[in-house]
Order: sequence, then C-alpha cells, then structure tokens
Amino acid sequence: MQSIRVNRNLIKVVHSQKQGLEVYRFYCMARHAYSHRSGLFSLDEFCDLLFSRYGYTSLHKKAGNKRKKYKLKFDSLFSNSILFNRTPDGRFIASSERRILRHYKGTDKSSWYELPGADILASKGGFNDFCIGVLLAGNRFRSNKIAAEYCGCTVRRVQLATSKNHKDAYFRKQYNFIDDITGPKKK
Repeated sequence: MQSIRVNRNLIKVVHSQKQGLEVYRFYCMARHAYSHRSGLFSLDEFCDLLFSRYGYTSLHKKAGNKRKKYKLKFDSLFSNSILFNRTPDGRFIASSERRILRHYKGTDKSSWYELPGADILASKGGFNDFCIGVLLAGNRFRSNKIAAEYCGCTVRRVQLATSKNHKDAYFRKQYNFIDDITGPKKK
C-alpha cells in the first residue's frame, strides 16, 4: 500500500494563497488514489472515489443524488487552486508537491509526515487535527496562535487537537522544562 503524506511547507503555501485545508485534503485523496495515472482524474471519478472509499453517501449513482452540486463545487474549488491543473479535455491533474514548493516557496525542501491510515482523510476534523500536529511537530517552537491561523481555527481547537494527537500517539506533546540552578555546583 502506498503511503499518504502531509507536507508542512505545502500547508503553509496553501495558507499563503488563501486556500483552506479542505482543498489540501482533497489533494491528498487525489494524489493517493490516482498516483498510478500521474494524478489525472475526472470529476465523476473523484465523486466515485468519495462515495466508495470516504463515506460520502449522497454521491451514489441512483436518482436523487447530489453529484451535480458536488461536481460544481469541486470544479470551482479545483480550478481556483494551485494544487490542481485542468487539462484541455476537462479532467484535472494533481500537481507535484516539489513543483508547487519550488514555485511558491522558492525551495523544494520537503518536510512531510506520513498519515497512519487513509481513514483520517475521511474525516475533515481528523485531517485538520493531523495538520495541526504536523505544523507543531519538529524541533522549533511554534505558537498555537500561528497554527490556528494556518488551519483556520481557534487556539482552543489547536489545544484540543494537540491533546488528541498525543492520545492517539500520532504526535507526542513535549514540554519545555526550565532547570532552576541556584547555589554553587556542589549543592
């Protein structure tokens, strides 16, 4: 099974381009599902993917489905996104992470984290929690306020996501302890 990765620098680029984490979540789904075809897919195929793998029950193929509404939403979302390119025949291609990072960030340095399972992509909240963990992970201090700005949520939501990530063992919470050294060396 191919691993699904979330890139910290790409989250920052998506935020700087005023796009939400939802489009990045759909990008991760498309990259994972259509990697054998270089990321090429149609909107009908994407709706089939959401129905069969990710629990979008209203995207069935019977009468009374909401496919037209979703396809219009995805068309405008993907057309206005830096993560997708439209082909001349109307299909979309999930762009390369390295190309996007090189163009918008000036580097193709990757700082990615592997998703523990594809079921995280099925939940918008679970994916946002994982992205918060990705933003706060690493060896540098990052404030909850900045992570909240990147993810479009409140500081309290960042605290809850950090606690949930620690409980699920995705990312461990780390505390900065200050050693109070008073007195001479012998004491």
